[in-house]
Amino acid sequence: MTARPPLTADAVEPLVAPRGPLALAAVVDAEPSTNTALAAALREDPDAWPHLAVYVADHQTAGRGRAGRVWETPAGTSLTVSWVLRPRATGPDLAWAPLVVGLAAVRALRSLGVDAWVKWPNDIVVRVDEDEVPGWGPWRKVAGILCEVVGDAVVAGTGVNVLQAADELPVPHAASLASLGCAASRVDVLGALGTALRDTTARWDVDPEGMRDEAEAVCATIGWDVAVDVGTAAPVAGRAIGLGEDGSLLVESASGRRTAVLAGDVRVRRA
Repeated sequence: MTARPPLTADAVEPLVAPRGPLALAAVVDAEPSTNTALAAALREDPDAWPHLAVYVADHQTAGRGRAGRVWETPAGTSLTVSWVLRPRATGPDLAWAPLVVGLAAVRALRSLGVDAWVKWPNDIVVRVDEDEVPGWGPWRKVAGILCEVVGDAVVAGTGVNVLQAADELPVPHAASLASLGCAASRVDVLGALGTALRDTTARWDVDPEGMRDEAEAVCATIGWDVAVDVGTAAPVAGRAIGLGEDGSLLVESASGRRTAVLAGDVRVRRA
């Protein structure tokens, strides 16, 4: 089994400014949800948490995913970290936050040798040469993102499967960096994410319109035939053809009708 050293404050300290990309790092042994904990701390003392401050748990015991899903992993295997982001974007423009964080996550994992992509709106996936999984095709999820607005900041939770063995993955559509042959540690991934988020959010501040093209370029969903589950309404089916100005997924039906989906679960109909 791959070594699973604990993620400690001492291990993370070299990543903190002025030597590294993190503004500050709070590291705890265990936490039910890093997003919940950081959001509460941010509300209590907003000035204590600058842009690119992080809250890291060595083990997250009751992580939250989109739509209230629970996200749990074996101890010592995943990077569970929440970030404070303070972009210039405000109001509806903050809808781009998950895609900007996804773009940064893709760049971070590619810097570590993993050919990562975004599955709209907030999953990071890789393509594998294995049997297809219903709803996912040949794609496997290696990371998830959960963003929420707290005051004038964004709390961006990122959970990355790093060290899990194949038999420790919870669902057939999951993968870990280790299962993909990547030897990066959790500290390596945290550092790569910090650098990518620093650079990507800086670009978002100066060229928000350009982020659409950059996000589209790493969005694997574009070009898929999909069915998007949107609550109690009928799924939106068709070909994913791009991203809207508001970060929505544009889906074109067989008849040529285009629908902009702001939120939903994408299922692959044919990769």
